[in-house]
Amino acid sequence: MGNSKPKAPVRVEGTVEISIAAGKPNRRRGHAGNLPKAVQDLLIAHGVVEDDAQVMCITSGWDVTIPPSTVGVTMQAAKAYVNVWGQSCRASAASPKKVARQP
Repeated sequence: MGNSKPKAPVRVEGTVEISIAAGKPNRRRGHAGNLPKAVQDLLIAHGVVEDDAQVMCITSGWDVTIPPSTVGVTMQAAKAYVNVWGQSCRASAASPKKVARQP
């Protein structure tokens, strides 16, 4: 364990869903709503995803079982999700633009 190097990040192709669980900071006022953008920017900077357009769904929140100022990120291939009009949409890595849009 002493001389092990950190693993290089693995690039993810296609659309993804991200779940973020974070330990609430002790002394600062933290806002769970700020977590998604910070995590997305980090994933892009490290080459895990190409850009924010790959993220179809993202959830975030504080988790009392996680130490303060620590973040856990889970990513998986995007499945179905519901758009703002209440319609179920199927997002696929091959054709992410098949999302229904209404005026």
